Amino acid sequence: MKKRALNVTIPNGSNIGSKTLKLDEGQVVNLALYHQNNPSSSLNVKLEDDRGDDIISLIPYQEFKPTNGDYLKSRMPVSFKGGREVTVVAKSSTNLTAEFSFDLVFDIDQSITPE
Repeated sequence: MKKRALNVTIPNGSNIGSKTLKLDEGQVVNLALYHQNNPSSSLNVKLEDDRGDDIISLIPYQEFKPTNGDYLKSRMPVSFKGGREVTVVAKSSTNLTAEFSFDLVFDIDQSITPE
């Protein structure tokens, strides 16, 4: 299982942050979001492909956070092909009063050949 991580930051006084990552070949099977502090307002995250189409539409960032339990089973299960650029977009409902950063970890199964 290959792992890739991407750090995304929403600066203080802003309500949006995004970053692009070129994924390794294979099938993305899990996602996990890790952060230190909580944002000052509600925050949603989405993933877009290299054409700007949603892979995962805006959902609350907490949906990406691992739960208690088995390492892989505690992560958010997904299924989409790697080998391309994806953009992670984070958007809060209002401008943040403090910077918010998180790491989104992609688990890529390179034994699966995406269709």
